[in-house]
Amino acid sequence: MKGEQFVSDRVVGNPSATVRVFNLREVDELVVFDIDARDMGRGPDLEQIRRMSSANFVPLTVGGGIDSVCTARRLFRECGADKVALGSRGWHLAGDIADAFGRQSVVGVLSGRGDYEPYMEHFGEVIVQSRELDGTMGGYDLERIERMAGVADCPVVASSGCGGFDDMHAALDVGADAVAAGAIWQFTQHTPLEAKEHLGGKGWPVRIT
Repeated sequence: MKGEQFVSDRVVGNPSATVRVFNLREVDELVVFDIDARDMGRGPDLEQIRRMSSANFVPLTVGGGIDSVCTARRLFRECGADKVALGSRGWHLAGDIADAFGRQSVVGVLSGRGDYEPYMEHFGEVIVQSRELDGTMGGYDLERIERMAGVADCPVVASSGCGGFDDMHAALDVGADAVAAGAIWQFTQHTPLEAKEHLGGKGWPVRIT
């Protein structure tokens, strides 16, 4: 499913088949968020993640419904996840998960809500997300990305709102270390490989196999 502002979900295909397509299109990593898990009082869909992982050959980050170190352990050891993403209701687990599996395995999702500063030392990476911009293809929140890039001691990933390759360039230009996108792959003809070629032409380091 892919939504807009975390609602208005549209079916975009079978998850495992979609993973295969993204791998063929040369994405560097995949990020899967189950945004309903916590509100519905359940954990991640482990079986679905296993199926997706079996079709995947790039690093996989999983978020949503992660409520304990035990759940993170199952995602890593049973489901093939490489990193777990924690939103504001899961930040308190960051230290314990980092102690158990290493800081590089913990991604902090920063959406403008809550005080993330006490947990920053445990994040190996942060994703700057915006509920208001998610799925709109209206551009990233460059001000927040630049602000986070100025204080974070770990990689910063721009997320939410990408509508084209120039948006990616703009996010990198204000300090993001990487860019994430979703809607443009599902609802336009743009491909990740084209994005890499465009950004490479702008002088950004990209990996093309």
